[in-house]
Amino acid sequence: MLVPTLSSILSVVLAVPPSIEHVAPKDAVAVLWWSDVAATFDRLAAASVGTVLNDERLKESMGPVIEAWKSRQKELGQGDETMTQEVGMPGALGAALFVERDAELDADRLAFMAYLDYGTRSEKAWTLLTEELKRTAKESNWVVAEEEIDGRPALVVTFPNPEDAPEFDEGPAAMLGQMLAPMESLVLTRTGDTIVAGSAVHVVESCLEALAGKPAGAVLESAAGWRDASGAHPAGDFLLVVMTDPLSKIAQPLMAGPAAGMQEILQTLIGDVTTWSLWGSTSDPTAQIRLRGAATYPTGPKGLFKLVQGDGATLDASRAMGDDCFSYTSFNFDFGGLPRLIEELLAAMPEAAADQVEPMIRAYMPALNKAFGAMGPRIEQVSRADALAEAGYTSLTRIACRDEQSVLPLIQLWGPMMGLEPMEFQGSQVFGGADSPFAVGLGPTGMYLGDRTGVESGLRASVAADSASLSATVLFKRCAEAAGPGSMSAFGYSDIVASMEAARTGLASQEAMFDALGGMEDLPGDETVKAINDAMAKIDLKVLREHVGPIVWTLHGSYQAMVFDWKFLAP
Repeated sequence: MLVPTLSSILSVVLAVPPSIEHVAPKDAVAVLWWSDVAATFDRLAAASVGTVLNDERLKESMGPVIEAWKSRQKELGQGDETMTQEVGMPGALGAALFVERDAELDADRLAFMAYLDYGTRSEKAWTLLTEELKRTAKESNWVVAEEEIDGRPALVVTFPNPEDAPEFDEGPAAMLGQMLAPMESLVLTRTGDTIVAGSAVHVVESCLEALAGKPAGAVLESAAGWRDASGAHPAGDFLLVVMTDPLSKIAQPLMAGPAAGMQEILQTLIGDVTTWSLWGSTSDPTAQIRLRGAATYPTGPKGLFKLVQGDGATLDASRAMGDDCFSYTSFNFDFGGLPRLIEELLAAMPEAAADQVEPMIRAYMPALNKAFGAMGPRIEQVSRADALAEAGYTSLTRIACRDEQSVLPLIQLWGPMMGLEPMEFQGSQVFGGADSPFAVGLGPTGMYLGDRTGVESGLRASVAADSASLSATVLFKRCAEAAGPGSMSAFGYSDIVASMEAARTGLASQEAMFDALGGMEDLPGDETVKAINDAMAKIDLKVLREHVGPIVWTLHGSYQAMVFDWKFLAP
């Protein structure tokens, strides 16, 4: 006997469809639930980041984007732009991708279902979607039939066999055939204010039953993977989840031949990850837009995930980083655990492959053990504008070292292979080369990686008592506050407008280089560089700064999940 849940009861009372966990099948590969698409875009439009397209001062630079959007609206509305605007975005949206068994073919087939709630606009939405589908079908030589499903109007589109197409490429199709058969049709129908789509009539029928609170089989809410993923995030606008267990079953046929052993290697690298998910919200009081990515592993972190555990003093930058950067990142990494992970990877590799690489790795293991044992756990990285650099900016990375002399043999071993020669610099050592833009610095405050000027500046600032503190800057303080209290594995931020300004300088430099080589017209990728450069040059960055704030990110590692959090702040 089915016991009605609170969600199913509310869906009847409020006349909105239930969330995806009550509709999608238990063994779904990927699912998306968006509680109210229209409300999300309304909140974005009202936020400063959304008003950028309406700012007259940016009309020249943003004009092409606006016109392209209007053109697409008109196209979707069959020339009737008003019709498209009246339909607008849907409310609730649920979608699921899964695999079903085709008894006739005795093979697995990819399938999907989706439902969109348009409320009082459902009649116009149905007309718009069906007309667009008919037009596309006619252009693509698809077969379209108007039918009924349980008394509801339905459109059934049948796709031709890909092998019959003149441009059929047997290579990719053969690879797809190893995993599962492609979808043969698209079915569209509606129930009340909700439009339902699926890969076959029986799929749509199952979706309709679940929407009515009478699912034919076990649904997503009973899947352990879904519970893992949904438990890793708070309430928000949308949640996209990929379940690794059903996904691995699909890819199993590919784990043969040259790829044999890949699954065991992945298991060693990341452990028992049950889900990968992406969450988003436009209602968070701390940010205009907030995104979270998560990997869940109920049996605990393994491999690389285990090496980035820990909190550390991530909200206090070291003096070596300077105070003029537009982006900063600090995170912890257990370098001492790397040799152990390398040993585990060698054990997981197929014997033939391990026999080829193991002797070389074994030769380096003493130096690796000694160096990695003295490195970390903290890593810092900054990017700062540099008009003389080809990209318009330079980067500097600092890895803390407890004993730089233990790291020195490793640099001496690999430095010459990279064209790096040792040079003394104020009591420290810098490894660089006349023809190499890359340098390595080693001193009592850590190991520095970047261009030679940046490395030397970092070494100098790290021991100077009067060095400017990045932590004291207004931007750093604001971003650290937005990161929130508590321990974290990583913290960082980026000034978006400042990074665009640096990129613009770099693009101008590249265009000048192309011109010096004989002009833009005969070089590969030249038109792309010129188009991007022209568009970037028109943007008034001072005005853009009134709409766009910095991005702040944090990484939190726990026993059951690794969560990457991005916050897009107000200006």
